Amino acid sequence: MKKKVLLFSFMLLALTVFSSQVYALALTTGSPEYLGWIDDGIPSNPTNEADWINILITLGPDEVDNTTTTETITHSGNVFGDLPLADYLDTYKDETGSNVIEPGWDYLLGKYGNVGSLVWYIGGITEEITIPLKWGVEIPPKYKDLGLSHYSLYNSNPGTPVPEPATMVLLGLGLIGIAGLGRKTKK
Repeated sequence: MKKKVLLFSFMLLALTVFSSQVYALALTTGSPEYLGWIDDGIPSNPTNEADWINILITLGPDEVDNTTTTETITHSGNVFGDLPLADYLDTYKDETGSNVIEPGWDYLLGKYGNVGSLVWYIGGITEEITIPLKWGVEIPPKYKDLGLSHYSLYNSNPGTPVPEPATMVLLGLGLIGIAGLGRKTKK
């Protein structure tokens, strides 16, 4: 019986470790999540960025807005349904040491060379995300080789990401198995 409990506990632990391995989804301007870009977004602050995202939401595919703000805001050709407004800054990252982003947010704004920004709608994505470290887009050509300055993550409301239920169940079962094994060895 001890061997069965120990084997079961080991299998649950291994399943938890290997099932939690996540591969990052690489976002680009060709991704279906790509919402659009902002030209000459200077200076940038979280409030401005949320406003730019909300203007992008109101535009249709390939529409351009250069009258609402001093920036030119261009919607991608991607079609989205009704999107929630970006009104809650969740994380603001100034350094570019890592471009891997955990899931659980609605919008991702990458600021490039401190002059242009790319925006993706990432609501509903459940895996890690990476964004380009260089602008790499031909339009406008002046930004093509600019590097990532920072990125900002926005939610539509101040929610907290909830752990995946299956992971919690596996962890609980593993702990119960280990506790049962401990009780058996004491007898």
